Amino acid sequence: MDLVELLKAIKPLLKLMLELPVPFLLLGLFGVFFFKHWIGKLSIISSLALLYASSIPATIQWLGEKLETITPLTNEQLSDFKPPAILLLTGGNTGSNPELNGAARVNAATMQRASYAARLHRETGLPIIVTGGVVYKGQTHEARSVARWLLDVVGIQPIAIEDRATNTLENLQFSKPIIERLGYQRVVIVTHAYHMPRALQSAESAGVNAIGAPFGYLARYPFPNDHLPTWKAFVPESVHISSTDALLHEWIGQWWYQLSQ
Repeated sequence: MDLVELLKAIKPLLKLMLELPVPFLLLGLFGVFFFKHWIGKLSIISSLALLYASSIPATIQWLGEKLETITPLTNEQLSDFKPPAILLLTGGNTGSNPELNGAARVNAATMQRASYAARLHRETGLPIIVTGGVVYKGQTHEARSVARWLLDVVGIQPIAIEDRATNTLENLQFSKPIIERLGYQRVVIVTHAYHMPRALQSAESAGVNAIGAPFGYLARYPFPNDHLPTWKAFVPESVHISSTDALLHEWIGQWWYQLSQ
């Protein structure tokens, strides 16, 4: 078993271990056990410092500026590129929802992507292709959940569903035959701004001609400015940890992409 296969096998465990603030808690716990040693004290201080850094807007701004390098889609780009379809990349779902009698539903990230794809569909009339499979054992096919949400909630029927992909590269690789079967030459990809660079890299690797329609920018302001005063950028709030986690997850995803290539 090579390194890539090993990492794929332990991917669920790695995701759990790297989910913020788990790494900081583990580092702090290590410090407690070795508190009498200088490395224990350093571990506790480091865990608190990292927890603080993950909960302030300044960190989100800095990470976002490094990752969110694709600008929003313009009418001029659409006019020049003339994509015949939208390719919607899913971002996860949640299972065992009591209010749905135990059925799965799309998670917040996927709902945001589906909502933006629906808006783009209404503005342009372009059909939607949804891609996303079963990422972790026991879950349902993400693309099917999204297609059901689009139809039931928004009243839009996707033109096609790809339900085998478990990562971004596979999203494009497995969607390519569907795109070609429909007679399309290019697509516009819908995903979060921090995820778009990797999505376009995957499209290039898979041989899919695509442009990006990124949204949900986390680095929203040129830091600092009137909207985000300098002092407030360093005030911690627990709500910011999820944004930092998403950005760090994407950094790891880009590293994984380079390794798999």
